[in-house]
Amino acid sequence: MSKCVSAYKFNKNQMIVAADSRASYEHEGKKYTIHDRAKKLQVVHNKLIFICGTQVICQKAIDYFTQSADGSISSFRNIAKRVVKNECDNAGIKDGTGMYLCNFTVFTFDKQMNKPVAYNFHSERHYNGDAPFTIRSFTDYTHWINGRSHTKPDEYLQANINKTNHKVSLIKKVFDMSTDYGVGGQLSVYTVGKDGIKLIKKYNLSDEGKSIEWMDEQKVIESIGQFDWGNGKVLSDPLAVNANNKANDAYVLAGDAERISKMIANGTYTQGSFISGTMISSPLIMGAIIEGGQIRSHTTINVGTDLSVGDNIYLSNGTSGKQSIVSGGNGNITFGRSRMEIAANNALNIDTGAVYIRDEKIATEKYVDDKSIARFG
Repeated sequence: MSKCVSAYKFNKNQMIVAADSRASYEHEGKKYTIHDRAKKLQVVHNKLIFICGTQVICQKAIDYFTQSADGSISSFRNIAKRVVKNECDNAGIKDGTGMYLCNFTVFTFDKQMNKPVAYNFHSERHYNGDAPFTIRSFTDYTHWINGRSHTKPDEYLQANINKTNHKVSLIKKVFDMSTDYGVGGQLSVYTVGKDGIKLIKKYNLSDEGKSIEWMDEQKVIESIGQFDWGNGKVLSDPLAVNANNKANDAYVLAGDAERISKMIANGTYTQGSFISGTMISSPLIMGAIIEGGQIRSHTTINVGTDLSVGDNIYLSNGTSGKQSIVSGGNGNITFGRSRMEIAANNALNIDTGAVYIRDEKIATEKYVDDKSIARFG
């Protein structure tokens, strides 16, 4: 059981999102608290994801999504759907579980709409082998409660959310009122806005006055096996489980390859290195000779040793009006406004037999001194 409360701050165009950290377990009709270390809010691909349901399975979907090159909402939905199907196949579940295995709410800032958006999707309560994971989006709301509901705290939130500017303090009080076997531990509060996702507060929630029964983690493992299904089922044949896990890995990798190849073909892939029929794209190419009709760059080209040019060096029409060939700390040759300027820090030495301007020879100081004749009267 988990609880997530989000509130929209109109004056800042951002969402406040808060969730607790308590992990719980229901066994033989009794409800137990296991630990207070569950990571129910996680940031992946610039998205804040709230997970609710069977924590181990939810975390698997999060881990696969973290590794995926495609950080879209639809990509996460497809990964989550495949993970749930894989785990159900492992445990032999075919006709329904009587519980939601995974419930996800994804918060992100939509740049096109210029506002924060929430997406919610989950496995069917009675799993039928398909796990539709229908996505619902939320953009215009003052507050939203997802996961475990508590009548009095939730009514208190609804009655006061529009009466205060101190929404974080209000949400913290609602969680303190809600603590039970499934909600408690540490409250994490995030903002989701134009400037990204930020963790702004952490609080320890109070169990004062609450009757909460704890169960040791080892007893949970002994009673239900490796995975916390919440229905007493234990994973079966290890070879089948391993094969299903590998099939799931292959599914995710194949999906990534298909999406990336389409983006490369459309010229929209910018997230890594690739080789296509007409292009090599990589942040760094080392130990190679690059030879071709043209070598173009939209940024700086850094030549570590010598630059050898067969014919000419052409400077294009720059945006600043001036272009220079610069020798660091010594001088430069600058072109601009139909002029060429030669600047040197100390002296300009031209070592040649003669210097001409418009085919007229320039006389040096020594030449003038040698040819000078004094005439009197």
